[in-house]
Amino acid sequence: MVEIDRIKQLAKENGVSMAFLCSKLGKQRGYLKDIGLGRGSLSENQLEIIADFLGTTVDYLHGKTDKKEKSGITAELSEKEIRILNIIRKLPDDVLDALELDLYRRGLL
Repeated sequence: MVEIDRIKQLAKENGVSMAFLCSKLGKQRGYLKDIGLGRGSLSENQLEIIADFLGTTVDYLHGKTDKKEKSGITAELSEKEIRILNIIRKLPDDVLDALELDLYRRGLL
């Protein structure tokens, strides 16, 4: 069972709306609200998408652990770097492509 309140809290902490998460899943804006009301469930693939986007683990979303953060590279990053990564995660693909092209043109990539 997914802890929908954990998804809501992490979304709030990351400045992401539930409607935006629904769009990331390719679903209508009320999809996660319906899940929270017991009208359906999230597949493991959908949970992985949400967990990756919110920087957490599927186990945290299932309530199997209280550790929010994924282990790995984020442990080595500064708070500023983590904030920047969270901003980048929220950018649409076309903006990311333009940013990458600009960085390439400036010789930074």
